[in-house]
Amino acid sequence: MGEQAEAVVVVITPAMLKEEEQLEAAGLEQEREMLEKARTSWDRESSEMRYKRLQHLLEKSNIYSKFLLTKMEQQQLEEQRRKEKLEKKREMMLKSAKVRLSSFMQLYK
Repeated sequence: MGEQAEAVVVVITPAMLKEEEQLEAAGLEQEREMLEKARTSWDRESSEMRYKRLQHLLEKSNIYSKFLLTKMEQQQLEEQRRKEKLEKKREMMLKSAKVRLSSFMQLYK
C-alpha cells in the first residue's frame, strides 16, 4: 500500500470568524479595563503619596513656625530684661547723683 497524501481542507465559517472577532474584542476590552484599573490605582496611590508628602511638609513648617515664635518670644523677653536692667541702673545713678548733690549742697549752706 502506498502512502496517499490526504488533503485536509480547513473550512472557516462566518460564525467562526464572528466568534473570533468577538473573542478578540472581549480580550481587548478586558485589557483596556485592566489598564484603566491600573491607571486609577496609580493615580490614587500617587495622590495619596503627594498628600502624605504635603502633610509632612506642613507638619515640618508648623514645627519650624513654633520654633521661630519661641525664639522671638525669648528675644523679646531678653530685650525687656535688658531694658529693665538699664532702667534700674539709670534710676540708681540718678538716685546716687541726687544724694551727692544733696550732700554737696548741705556742705555749702
